[in-house]
Amino acid sequence: MTEPKISRRKLRKIAKEVLRIGQKIFFHKRDLMTPEDVEDWEQAMAELHADFRDKNCPEEQLTERIEAVDELAARHGDFFYHKKSWTENVEMFLVAAIVVIGVRSFFLQPFIIPTNSMYPSYYGMKPHIYEDGATLPGFTKRVASKILLGADHYSFKAKAKGHLYLKLPGQSGASGSINQKYYTVERSYFPEGKFFVFPTNVRQYTFSIGGLDHVLRVPAEFDLEDVIVEKFEAVSNDKQDALHAGMFKLREKPYEANEDVLAFDVLLGDALFVDRFTYNFRQPRVGDPIVFQTGEIDEYNKELREKGLTPDNLGWRAIGEDKYYIKRLVGVPGDTLQIQTNKQTGTIFGVNEGTPGKLMLNGKPIEGCEAFGENRKAADYLNQNPNDGRAPSGYPSYRASGLLDNQAKLKIPPNSLFAMGDNSPDSLDGRAWGFVPKKKVVGRAFFVYYPFTSRWGVSD
Repeated sequence: MTEPKISRRKLRKIAKEVLRIGQKIFFHKRDLMTPEDVEDWEQAMAELHADFRDKNCPEEQLTERIEAVDELAARHGDFFYHKKSWTENVEMFLVAAIVVIGVRSFFLQPFIIPTNSMYPSYYGMKPHIYEDGATLPGFTKRVASKILLGADHYSFKAKAKGHLYLKLPGQSGASGSINQKYYTVERSYFPEGKFFVFPTNVRQYTFSIGGLDHVLRVPAEFDLEDVIVEKFEAVSNDKQDALHAGMFKLREKPYEANEDVLAFDVLLGDALFVDRFTYNFRQPRVGDPIVFQTGEIDEYNKELREKGLTPDNLGWRAIGEDKYYIKRLVGVPGDTLQIQTNKQTGTIFGVNEGTPGKLMLNGKPIEGCEAFGENRKAADYLNQNPNDGRAPSGYPSYRASGLLDNQAKLKIPPNSLFAMGDNSPDSLDGRAWGFVPKKKVVGRAFFVYYPFTSRWGVSD
């Protein structure tokens, strides 16, 4: 049986590939070859290269040139030849890995914002709550939401008839303390684990209906308390019976068995690229959204206090973890910060939230980014509307607390930066734990690449 004739186009493609592999083998093995072998290689490749460039070369002659180089490659190629797919795939993978590591280390580092301390400039995880009786999304819609918005769906039904309670871990009764925790932190693998298999921490909330536990697990950075407050009306727990001690009643009306209790989606926080390149050529500027490591901040501020460079009579709060934070840079070495407040509104807001005010830099209203102006406008709005939590723009104004409480003036020490969240009431920032060492700044937020919302694109 005669072999099917190879088209001229395919023959030239084979010649090009054989020439490429042959050159690779020759340069890799040349120092191990005899002078005669080197001469054979150079002649065979030169002839193949010349005939390949000659578009009028007869096909039979080109085939002979290919076979000559192929014979040499088979003799000297070892693992390069006839196994080239495996070795080249490994090589391609290693090169790609090196490129990715290089880009991540020196140019762009991916970062996902877990919390809402920078809202509404940047979004952390946000809930979408379904009303009672609403049609819950089916499989197709959940997949689409996962792809476009990074949304995960959570829900549970009542296993039995009864009232809904939230169990308080480690408590003998309900507590109104602002430090009360309503969850435990658990280690999870599948399916909550990172990429479904790698272990990760989750918050575990335990509800009770009709004496049966209903467990709900959410990401460790997600505050289910916000969902509970929005979903359920306030219920007085002043007179708890002994049977329900250590629980917090969420609704007066009992649930029926198999009735939907709670359903919501958790939308992924903004995933962005951090520009690690720019700060090699210029210093961070006030107004930049900076990303920094927190591992050394507690010890750094302790040393500043011991040296007398910062106040030691304020309520410092340790971070206690090594993570990446994103905050707005509001002060550089030598700057003086102050939050000027309207004392008339000071008693309206909770202790944790702080008093609304205007952030001042060196005695003047701070400038440098849109968030500064919006928070300043929000302070004026809240002075006129003290019962509102934030301005219509979504900004809540800066809040006087911690190191910037009681209109205190704070000077930034050398080699230090001061950072705050745009969402001041819900931001654990420099007001609580102090200053950021300049050397721990990784870069500035540059581009929101996911999810695909109106915030997609270059950030500021």
